[in-house]
Amino acid sequence: MDYQSQPKKNAFSTAALLMGILSLISLCTIIGPLVFGSLGIIFAVLAHRQNQKMGAETIIGIVTSAIGCGLSVLLLVVSLVAGITMLADPTYREELNKMTEEVYGYSFDELMEETYGYTLDEMLEEMNYE
Repeated sequence: MDYQSQPKKNAFSTAALLMGILSLISLCTIIGPLVFGSLGIIFAVLAHRQNQKMGAETIIGIVTSAIGCGLSVLLLVVSLVAGITMLADPTYREELNKMTEEVYGYSFDELMEETYGYTLDEMLEEMNYE
């Protein structure tokens, strides 16, 4: 019987693919895709160095890892900009202060000053965001 030998799979290629998939699955955590995506890219580079050619698993691993990292950074930036914009809006701040006071007994502004030693207005002024 003549069996054709199957080419050996590279463990780094499989790891790159797995990390890329995990980076996409963990997008809701924002930080997870950065970790998994970075590891996926590192594993793909290591797989490429071992084989000297990029297999399908390695390419898919790099692509999914890069997409996961990129979307995570995008979500992080959008969240920060939206949060700062909402905190600068007086109507939103008023509602936030009411809700925080109902739940914790302190307004958000009082809680911020007690915890960090400065008010939200001072922080927004320092950031030149008015």
